Amino acid sequence: MKTNSIIISTAIFSVALVVAAFIGVSAIRAFKTSPRTVSVKGMASRDFVSDLAVWNFSYSVHSSTPLEGYREIERQRALVLSFLKSQGVTDQEISLGAVSSDEKVNGYYSTAAQRYIEERDGYIVSQSVTITTGDVYKADKLSKSIGDLIAQGVTVSPSFPEYYYNGLGDLKLEMLGEAAADARERAEKIAGESNSRISGLKSSSMGVFQINGKNSNEEYSWGGNFNTSSIEKTATITVTSSFLLK
Repeated sequence: MKTNSIIISTAIFSVALVVAAFIGVSAIRAFKTSPRTVSVKGMASRDFVSDLAVWNFSYSVHSSTPLEGYREIERQRALVLSFLKSQGVTDQEISLGAVSSDEKVNGYYSTAAQRYIEERDGYIVSQSVTITTGDVYKADKLSKSIGDLIAQGVTVSPSFPEYYYNGLGDLKLEMLGEAAADARERAEKIAGESNSRISGLKSSSMGVFQINGKNSNEEYSWGGNFNTSSIEKTATITVTSSFLLK
């Protein structure tokens, strides 16, 4: 029985050695035959100027009744339109929103009555205005002159203009090609340093497309930043490519 156990153990050990040797030879062959690659990241950057501005603001009045407020809104509308025309804004660039009326209710807690009390305080009647223009610098100047309306007694609630670029799709495609070319150039340089050459592209993927204000300190975002507050912007894009070497 003891002799049989020794024989079986020896056989198992021999088989294990053969299997291990086979795996080792296969690994060496795979290592020698697997293609060598180099992965690099290319980048492209482009400065551009926005060609579309959208500016929104509203004006409002506090009145005893909706009708009284509407009449005051009509008076202020004439001042608003006169101001816009004086700044060179055309009828096609102006869009007026519907007049809205909301009852104003003030609430507070009364310690004497030990309950929450609501007091009606008239109505807030308002109207919104949207300026859409291709003259982005006119929009910038216009938004900074809004104090002229306030000086005339118009209660204005302005926002900052938003600036866009109509050719963004074409710009992105152009930059994508530039980033891919930059990646290949980097890979060729790395390959040359190791006495190798690029034989083909294995894979390539686009990174995040970022738009920041030109010369700004905006941080890059993993999801991609899309600046709308600056007229002059800088776009960047990355491409990660893997190349086969020979």
